Amino acid sequence: MADYEQALTSSIHQLKYEQADLVKSDVLNAFSVFVDLEHTEEIFVYEDGYRKKLLKLKGTVPVHFAGSEYNVPISIWLSKRHPFRPPIVYVTPTSRMHVMSGNFVDMNGKVNIPYLTDWNYPSSDLLSLIQIMTTVFSDELPVRGKSLSKSCNCDMSQSARAALNPEGSESEVRVHTAGTEHEKSSLSC
Repeated sequence: MADYEQALTSSIHQLKYEQADLVKSDVLNAFSVFVDLEHTEEIFVYEDGYRKKLLKLKGTVPVHFAGSEYNVPISIWLSKRHPFRPPIVYVTPTSRMHVMSGNFVDMNGKVNIPYLTDWNYPSSDLLSLIQIMTTVFSDELPVRGKSLSKSCNCDMSQSARAALNPEGSESEVRVHTAGTEHEKSSLSC
C-alpha cells in the first residue's frame, strides 16, 4: 500500500467513519482524477456551533472560464455518515482572492448545487460531484482576484481579464493555459 493510501486509511479509522472502506474508495477515486487534492483531519464547526473533527479534502480543481484554465481552491468536508450523507463543500479563496456569490455559491463560499441537494448513494460520489462543480464553475466563476497592479495579469488573455473583472480594474487569478504565444505577445503589459 502506498504511503498516501496508508495515511488516508489511518485518518479514516482514527476518525471512526462508519463506512471506512466506502469512504476510502470514494476519496481515492476522486484523487485519481483530481491530483491537486489532499486530505487532512480538521475541526468543522456547524452552523449551530457544534464542532466535529472530520476528514477534509482540500486543494484546487481546474476550471475553464473565458478561454483560460483557472485553479479554484475548494474544501470538501465528509460527514461521519459519508457516503450516505452529502459532503459539505466550500470554495476557499486564497488571500489574493475573494468569493463571488452567485446561483451556486453563497457569500461565505458554501457550494449548493443540485447534485449535493439530491445526493443519493450509490449513484452519488465525490468524483462526479467535483466534475459537476467544475462544469458549474465554468459558467459562473466563484472567485475573483483582489485588485493588484496591472503587471500581474500579463499571462491572462484580454478576454479573460474582462470576464473576470468587468468593472475594468485589474485583478489576479492564476492561469495555467493562457493561449497561444501570439496572443501572449500581443498583450500590452
